[in-house]
Amino acid sequence: MNHPPFFKPLALVCAALVLSGCANQPPRSSSSLPPPDTTAADHMREHAVQESQRLLAHQQLLLAEMNKPAPAPVIAPVAPVFDPLEGKLINVAMSKASISQILGAFADAGNLNLIVDPNVLKGGQLADMHLRQVTLREGFNEVLRTYDVAGEFRGNTLRVNLTEEKFFALNFLNTKSSIQMGSGGNVFGSSNSGGSGGGSGSSGGSGSGAQQGNLTMSGSGGTNTDPYLELESALKSVLGDSAQDRAAQQQQLQLQQQLQQQNQGVSAAGLSSSVWAGGPATGRPAALPQAPLATMGEDSGFTLNKMTGTLYVKARPSKMRAVEKMLAQVHKVLGKQVYVEAQLIDVQLSDNFEFGVDWTSLRSRLAAGFGSSPM
Repeated sequence: MNHPPFFKPLALVCAALVLSGCANQPPRSSSSLPPPDTTAADHMREHAVQESQRLLAHQQLLLAEMNKPAPAPVIAPVAPVFDPLEGKLINVAMSKASISQILGAFADAGNLNLIVDPNVLKGGQLADMHLRQVTLREGFNEVLRTYDVAGEFRGNTLRVNLTEEKFFALNFLNTKSSIQMGSGGNVFGSSNSGGSGGGSGSSGGSGSGAQQGNLTMSGSGGTNTDPYLELESALKSVLGDSAQDRAAQQQQLQLQQQLQQQNQGVSAAGLSSSVWAGGPATGRPAALPQAPLATMGEDSGFTLNKMTGTLYVKARPSKMRAVEKMLAQVHKVLGKQVYVEAQLIDVQLSDNFEFGVDWTSLRSRLAAGFGSSPM
């Protein structure tokens, strides 16, 4: 394409005009710039202030809710339990009275029903009791403590039994404890030395020597101890062996029967001889011995469940109080003990572990159990 000859000069003139216009433009200043737009910044500032105030109000509300005192729980009034034994005063003066006579007097004074276990009456215990202006409840408790029997009040009936039953919860760990300590090693180390020498008619050999010492310490923190075994042994000591008690009671009953038979035989022989001789029957049978207190049929015992930690005791009230005191002392001591199971790990120093113990190796061994060899 052919351009006219004046096209190139025209293009050069246009370019020169453009460049001259750019070069002659005056410099810009702050006065020539438009004013800054502060409306958006003001809106953002106001919005931040509003949100801060809203957050502060919410925090104060939460703090007030937290510091607000909880309302006192409404405690419903509990109606007093009527005890007919507390409302009556009695005077008792008895000498060598049995428990049935004393309890019968109490029942008549309080218009109460009375049921006494036959095993209580077999004892034949006698006691003197003189009470002045005491309530039936106090007198009833004194009778139970004096004759060592258990009693309870149900409805309008007094029930007196020879033994009482109770369950105890034992919070003992079913474990055996054993502690052993040991340490030892070469204290002084060892060294070897040798030498040789020669001379006219003499020669020397080599020798070795070592300075070595051993130190061994051992100790034991107690033997294997099972709290349930110790408790079982203590209960047997407190309650006694019921089998041996029954055997002794049977022997005493047999002895009483033999004495009664002998007394009956002696009285019959004396009566027949006096009648045959025509004289008066002056033979008097010997007095029967009083039944000992040990003939009372005690049915005491205990059952210990180690899996659930439950103890069942059936015994006389005096022995039951001894068991309660013993268990309270055991709980007081064992309640302060804590069972901690730990694993000791031997670490052997070497160049491979100069920067410490590689615990990743230990974690890999935990899955299969702790090993006995050192790392």
